[in-house]
Amino acid sequence: MAKRTIEAEFDEFGWQALEAEAERQEGPIEDLLVYAAMYYLAAASESNSFAYRALKLARPDRSTDSDTG
Repeated sequence: MAKRTIEAEFDEFGWQALEAEAERQEGPIEDLLVYAAMYYLAAASESNSFAYRALKLARPDRSTDSDTG
């Protein structure tokens, strides 16, 4: 299996939540994110899954992003 690299941004709240959960599970944040991605992909295989719809709705519209102007 080929490994791929991704980059993600988190606000302070999100990062603190990841750190706390990784500490609770006594593992690295990277492992937690891999598990979350696999969980999401499994749930996304059902087109009506909440995870799929939530991520689709949360995706910013880059064409109207005022930070790029």
